Amino acid sequence: MFNYFYNFTYTVYSGGFYQVQKFTKNGYSIESTTGNLYYERKSGNTFYLYSSTSEGYLREETTFDLQAKYTDVLHHEVYVHMYDYSEYDFISGQFMYYDSVSYSFSYGATFQGGYLTQMNASISPNFWMISNSFETTISIPASYYYK
Repeated sequence: MFNYFYNFTYTVYSGGFYQVQKFTKNGYSIESTTGNLYYERKSGNTFYLYSSTSEGYLREETTFDLQAKYTDVLHHEVYVHMYDYSEYDFISGQFMYYDSVSYSFSYGATFQGGYLTQMNASISPNFWMISNSFETTISIPASYYYK
């Protein structure tokens, strides 16, 4: 379903746990309450992995399937949080679906030029959001490495 590299930020807040995953053509990062990891494409599925240590960020070479990773995130959002899409209303440029009784949940999706540019799901007090489409950048920290 998702055959190309996407550029987006995926934010999750659930049960006191906060996580931001950033996807670009040449990199991936995950920043969370438990720590940060950065992947920078070297070539193909070979990446430099930057992981935090007591001495700073260690750079190691590893393999990583970036396409599978962002496909899993998009599948999760589309198939778990975007159910009953036929029930969505188009409001102010966004497709919205919400609990009109208790307002305890809402879902939204925005498309521009046929591309998904934002998606959000909120089930109080948790939320999930895909944002910064085409604008996400990753700043790789200074690092050291072992030869």
